Amino acid sequence: MKNEIVSKYIQEIINKNNDASEIWKKQFLYNPSQEHDSYELDPLNEEDKSVRPHHNIIHKYPNKILILITNKCPVFCRFCTRKRNAFEENGISVPSADDINDYLDKNKNIHELIISGGDPFTVDSEKLYEFIKKVLSHSNQIKYLRYHTRCATTLPKFCINKYDTLEKLVEVFPMVTHSVVFHINHHLEITKETNEIFEKLLSFQYRLFSQTVLLKDINNCPNILKRLFEMLIKFKVQPYYLHQLDRAKGSKYFEVSLEEGLKIMEQLKLLLPSYFLPRYVRDSSRGKKNLFY
Repeated sequence: MKNEIVSKYIQEIINKNNDASEIWKKQFLYNPSQEHDSYELDPLNEEDKSVRPHHNIIHKYPNKILILITNKCPVFCRFCTRKRNAFEENGISVPSADDINDYLDKNKNIHELIISGGDPFTVDSEKLYEFIKKVLSHSNQIKYLRYHTRCATTLPKFCINKYDTLEKLVEVFPMVTHSVVFHINHHLEITKETNEIFEKLLSFQYRLFSQTVLLKDINNCPNILKRLFEMLIKFKVQPYYLHQLDRAKGSKYFEVSLEEGLKIMEQLKLLLPSYFLPRYVRDSSRGKKNLFY
């Protein structure tokens, strides 16, 4: 897939030709060696109706659903699980709150909503607020709400533009636990702007987590991951997941073997307190499986 999406913010970093620019180039710029592998467009079988019962809903666990509200991102990660959706002109948009509420009414054991995409912070603030408000106002069924975003490191202004919305939702729904999970793969991705976003969301009483994809020649080194996790903890962001690569078509270039991943986790266990470590997981159509105990 030769297409590229690189935000102006990241392009400016790339143009500096420093250590950080190399980390971003590998993740976002086209490389012909990434083109040919036998991996699948939909490695997690998300298009199957048993996993995706509604255009905007992925339902793998009995107690939570992931809601897709856009296919847009400020960047295109070359290893993205949902790269098949990235360039759809008439792709995923914010669903009807009524449709989501109907689904929740039929599935009363769902207590958590995960807002994802694409990147939910690329969605218009008013649309995002109205959608979340209508869903949370429908009943007291939802106890936990979290957003998954890459914007804090790739286009911080999108996070900053959501401050009013995110603060207001906490004020209107204080009984719900509100969280943000940031996709961060390397400590050089964390800038002054990123840290300011962490601080602001903490002031709104958000719980902050991170997820990281284990990537060849980017972070498959215990010392690099140690520095990343230490920095996140310093900024009060809990490392949550370290993902074994999803085998999306064109991603083999980035794959780290499971054997190497386990060795890295063994080394990290000696370098860091256990509560600094994320869960090392592999995702599937049936949910995430722990790879390291």
